[in-house]
Amino acid sequence: MFAGNQGIFLRDNLAGVVTNLKLLPYQFSSVSGTYANRFEIVYQNSPLGVLNPELNPNSVVIFKKENGLHIDSGSLEMQSVQVFDVRGRLVYETGTIHGTKLMMEDIRVESEVLLVKITTATGLTISRKVVL
Repeated sequence: MFAGNQGIFLRDNLAGVVTNLKLLPYQFSSVSGTYANRFEIVYQNSPLGVLNPELNPNSVVIFKKENGLHIDSGSLEMQSVQVFDVRGRLVYETGTIHGTKLMMEDIRVESEVLLVKITTATGLTISRKVVL
C-alpha cells in the first residue's frame, strides 16, 4: 500500500500544516496539555482534480473535535447526514448541507460507537461506523 508514489501526510490541525512524511520529517513545539485531535495521518494532501467523483468510503473522514463531530467528505458534496447510536436510534439529522465539510457542534459526543449515514448531492449513500 505504501510502496511507490503513495504519500503519507501528517496534518497538524492546530498549526494548520500538512507535511509529506515521505519527503520531510515533522518537528513541532508545544506547551503542556492535552491535544486529543491535533494530528491526523492522511494519504492524500488535497482532493484530486476529478470531474466526476466516485463514492469512495475511504475518502470520508469523521472525527471528534472538542464536543462535536466533524465530517470531511473529500470531493463529494453532501446533501444530508444522519447519526444513529448502536441501538439504531436517530440521535442527529441535518439536511441541505451542500458542502464537503460539516461541523456538528450541537450534538453531544461521548465515548461511544455511532453509525453515520451520508447522502451525497447525487443521491448516493455511504454509512460509516465511528468509534469515539
